[in-house]
Amino acid sequence: MVNKYRRTLEIDGKCKICGLCEEDSYHATVYCTKAKALRHEMRKFWKIPEEKAFTYTGKDWLPIMLANCGKDERALVLMILWRSWHLRCNIIHGSGSETIANSRVFLLNYMSCLRNTPEDGNQTKGKTQVSFLPSTNGNLMDTGQPKDKAIIMPTWRAPASGTACINVDAAFSETGREATAGIIMRDQSGSICLAACHPTTRSSNIEEAEANAILLGLQIARDYDFVPSSVLSDCFGAVTKANCHSRINNSAWSIYEDIHQLKLYFADCSISHTRREFNTTAHELETMIIN
Repeated sequence: MVNKYRRTLEIDGKCKICGLCEEDSYHATVYCTKAKALRHEMRKFWKIPEEKAFTYTGKDWLPIMLANCGKDERALVLMILWRSWHLRCNIIHGSGSETIANSRVFLLNYMSCLRNTPEDGNQTKGKTQVSFLPSTNGNLMDTGQPKDKAIIMPTWRAPASGTACINVDAAFSETGREATAGIIMRDQSGSICLAACHPTTRSSNIEEAEANAILLGLQIARDYDFVPSSVLSDCFGAVTKANCHSRINNSAWSIYEDIHQLKLYFADCSISHTRREFNTTAHELETMIIN
């Protein structure tokens, strides 16, 4: 906000959330009331530095603060700062409906996904008994069974080097016709490139919501300069229509037209169907808002 004020794009540089002082990066992610509330909530679940560690020490406040944190603490602090910025943007540029409780759930689930992601995509060949396994489509699956009865799943199928595999899923509320999409991208090593939970446009049914999730996955890949090799959805109807270039008498046809245009942008990107049990991570992300 301060930068916009200096370029005469705003009438003043004060924070539009708390109105206490000028909004710079430190204020937006650390000092603002919303950011403080998120840290207070996350301390109930994570071991992060005390408030005095977040004191402003000058322009280099962030590297100085991180230098005084342990390896695990640094990761948690950066996650909280990132989510604090999301809360700020949701209030100023979005619907303002994002809550501290939703952010807590998102951060806990996101960190769980990161910690359970294989560090490399080359799994040991042969059968083995494990409780957490990467699925064939890039999602981590909790078998829910003791280790001595774990189901043996195929190793994760990595995308080509320099590309990403995108899993998408949608949740739909019949009452308010509201929908939200869960999106997760992984690179050839199995590492998570991006995970998102985002409301989509109002939908008339679940298939339309799933089509919007596919479209949003492609749009995010384009906006963040990812090169997707495949988009995977567990909605067979949406996948079929996304791959059909003949006009369909469907209220969501404009969504499929946008999908077709984005597929042209990514020359070698396919849209494929995956089983629900192989799409659990994207499913967990999309349920964060709708519930």
